[in-house]
Amino acid sequence: MTIKRELIYIDGKEKTDRIASCRNYGDKCGIVFKNRNTEYIYKKSRIKIVKTAISEENANNIFSYLNKLADKVGLKTEEGNNILAESYQSISFIPKDCILANYLNKTIPVANNISQLIKTFPFGFNSSQRDAVNKAFSNPLSVVEGPPGTGKTQTILNIIANALMDGQSVAIVSSNNSATKNVYGKYEFATKIKLN
Repeated sequence: MTIKRELIYIDGKEKTDRIASCRNYGDKCGIVFKNRNTEYIYKKSRIKIVKTAISEENANNIFSYLNKLADKVGLKTEEGNNILAESYQSISFIPKDCILANYLNKTIPVANNISQLIKTFPFGFNSSQRDAVNKAFSNPLSVVEGPPGTGKTQTILNIIANALMDGQSVAIVSSNNSATKNVYGKYEFATKIKLN
């Protein structure tokens, strides 16, 4: 696994693996693509270079340690695959604006500035669930936890519904399929009832 130090975008499309070199010419950039000898000149406004979050040696060391730790103690599937180690192996770039970057660089994440509290709760709520939904949208990372029967799934469903209504995409992940199936099943059931 090699972590890229930067990504290069041309006209909004990531082209890093196709680029041999990139040179700065003031308000322009010269790009040489692999297997070509020609340098193409682009206005700088068409080029975006995104630096990795682990450019500092300490952050790189922390990530390497976590990667090795995942390989030794990671969660295994019934087939014996190490889920966590495989996830670490698939990481090729860590953007500076992700929560992992905050952890690796020991920085405090910046809270999202939401202009108003969430008002839509299609799956019902109590006061702690309302607070959890609002915190989910005002922080870059939220953890919903509690014993069985405390409304975790209902809270997650309200978060999903509000994210989808706001045009965002949602990924539901868990260390076991039963938790994700539970959320999916309740969401699917509720949307069928509301559509009929």
